[in-house]
Amino acid sequence: FIFNILGIIIYLTIPIIWFILLMQHKKALNPPHTDKFLVYYLRENDETLRPLRFLFVPYLPHTSLFFESLEMFRRVTFIGILPLVSSHSDIKAAIGIFLSLCSIELYRRLEPFRKASTNLLAHVAQYAILSTFTGALLIQINFGHGSGISLVLILINSSIFTVAVCAACIRHYHEKEKRLKTQTKTAKSIIWACEFSDVKFKTTFDAVITDSVPTSSVLCFWYCSMDEAKQALKSGIPVIDLSDVKFGETSSSSTTPAPFPPLSSPSSSPSSSSSSSPPPPPP
Repeated sequence: FIFNILGIIIYLTIPIIWFILLMQHKKALNPPHTDKFLVYYLRENDETLRPLRFLFVPYLPHTSLFFESLEMFRRVTFIGILPLVSSHSDIKAAIGIFLSLCSIELYRRLEPFRKASTNLLAHVAQYAILSTFTGALLIQINFGHGSGISLVLILINSSIFTVAVCAACIRHYHEKEKRLKTQTKTAKSIIWACEFSDVKFKTTFDAVITDSVPTSSVLCFWYCSMDEAKQALKSGIPVIDLSDVKFGETSSSSTTPAPFPPLSSPSSSPSSSSSSSPPPPPP
């Protein structure tokens, strides 16, 4: 018994360490007054959070700090602590019913996951746990036929597994369709804007931002030729590597053309043209 308690205490230090690590990145995981889609983008591209991704990716910003640790405590309580509470099965079943009701209320109030389907599935799974402990209590008090209750419990838990597999398949299909749509639709159209007025530019860009740019994205402008624009419709805007370009430096062998052609002095003779004064600076 003592070794079991020590093992549980050591095991419970893991979620505590997780919680401490997440709290150290509190501002990055749940920044105040920020759109949640922008938070998803920022934290998924933050290199400092990469080792902790498995702890917060499925959760909403306000629950990503603590819910994975809380979920670990909940599972350890059901699996490791509850069997050690009492030697009487009916007492353990009654405590399990109470803990199951607490879990149902926890998931109902918080709805911690980013996807509504995941929240629904987790909520239904808590009712399956509740029905399991209720059936165990009924069996212990010899209520009705034990074999019938066992069959009902098997059907309930099997149905939860079947629903989970179906939900995962449907989610995979929708994400695949969404990914294909975003890959093939890189641009909408080409508009000849050389004769646009300032007002036309503003109204066009405002319409593009309203219709096509979400709050988590930024509208960028790319100046190119017509051929490059047509190619961008097919394969997207190309990436230009400027890492090797040194701005503000010119090589000794390169020559910079003069802004204006040299002007000869009217008083100089053809023979002295080589010693003519330099051209005046441009205005």
